[in-house]
Amino acid sequence: VIDTSYISVQNKDCNCKNRKFNDFQDSILLKFNLFDSDICQLLCNKKVNYNYIDSLISQNDLPLKFSFLPLVNSRLNNHYSNGLGSIGLWELNYIYGLHNGLKMDSYIDERKDPVKSSIAAVKQLKNFHEKYKKTNWTLLAYWSSPSYINHVHQVAKSAVWDSCSVYIDQEYLDKLLLLNTVFRLDSLGVVEIKKPDLKTQTLDTVVLNQKISFNAIYDLTAIDLNVVQRNNPFLLKPFLPSNHPVSINHSEKEILENALKLIINY
Repeated sequence: VIDTSYISVQNKDCNCKNRKFNDFQDSILLKFNLFDSDICQLLCNKKVNYNYIDSLISQNDLPLKFSFLPLVNSRLNNHYSNGLGSIGLWELNYIYGLHNGLKMDSYIDERKDPVKSSIAAVKQLKNFHEKYKKTNWTLLAYWSSPSYINHVHQVAKSAVWDSCSVYIDQEYLDKLLLLNTVFRLDSLGVVEIKKPDLKTQTLDTVVLNQKISFNAIYDLTAIDLNVVQRNNPFLLKPFLPSNHPVSINHSEKEILENALKLIINY
């Protein structure tokens, strides 16, 4: 179970087995402008910084392949936007975020929070998987919508994937092929962790009863706001929001608490 009250920042190196890539050729990678170095970096990033996703997928009895969706959807970018309203690591749209408990307003978009968005996305995937039973249909529902699937079924006069695939937009078929390819590459063991020791920085949490501006914090403290922003990617504006947990390291929390009265009166 993930404790969302803190985030561990991990530093760990990976090693790529180039000979594995040499034996593996797939045009779908080039179609998405993904080269060996890109795949290596993404798989390494997933293993090091997003290993809790595998646990979430496993706890919910979902196919392990689903844990590679953030790699395919956003290339593990918390700030990703597809330009059509889907945002974050999992490329969640507003409806999926809303239905699965994420907070989204003018100051906060929790679709950009890697842990909370992962929990929400897995809930959505589980819902679709229970409905459609099959991996391909679950993924298609997540990328499009149930109404799109109903339309495909009606046009194809079938609910069998092979019969319907000719009526499915190529965009979705390509993403499915890319997901299968990345999953297969990981199964081949192209990336291995080099360093067994973890260097972690455990972050504390602060909750304020009113929002405060970055300007006030910058002028009255030595807190590095770039680090605060990096540890809280869900922040949309230069403010610490009210009544919402913000991740901050221990020393900076102490500085903030000591200067809070001055900051509020700024």
